[in-house]
Amino acid sequence: LNVSCVFVGQKGGGKSTCLEAGALLLPLVHPNLVTVYCDMSKAAEKGQLKDPLFIKRLLVSALVRSGVDTPQCTEALLQSDQPPARNGPVTTIIGLEEVVADLKASDKRLLVMLDEFEHVFQAVEEEFKTRYAIVDAVAQLADSRSGCIVTELCGSSTHLYSLITAQAKELERVARMYPVVKISNSMNGSKLPS
Repeated sequence: LNVSCVFVGQKGGGKSTCLEAGALLLPLVHPNLVTVYCDMSKAAEKGQLKDPLFIKRLLVSALVRSGVDTPQCTEALLQSDQPPARNGPVTTIIGLEEVVADLKASDKRLLVMLDEFEHVFQAVEEEFKTRYAIVDAVAQLADSRSGCIVTELCGSSTHLYSLITAQAKELERVARMYPVVKISNSMNGSKLPS
């Protein structure tokens, strides 16, 4: 079963605790499952969301930590590790096909859990292109038809689903709170049901 989804609920409701516990415990029950948990608000605080390859690095490091041989992922990451021109476009070829190839070669599946995902949409204008690259990379993950990758997005903002589907562009107040939505496209909301 390959069903990506979105969790939204009040702060303190236990969403993060459930995701973190799942990330730790699920591989014990399902040894062929590699889990990735990332609190996007903490990643933003640490400045990690300034890297357009953040999602790719996150995936590769999780695969390596889980003992998955990553020849294709690592090679693709090294090739794409060239910094973009200062004012040039930010491109992010996530190399999803390389991730899938390495997963299949190791007979593994990947569960990507991104918590507080609405924080990706909060940035100053200079970071819009990079944040857009991150949103696009996550959209590619959610749209994967490989049967190897499941994506779960979680947040406490009631606007999370409208950010994912880009419907928040139309809501001026929400677009002020989450300005990256102004340049983002729909992350294929049908692939990320709430």
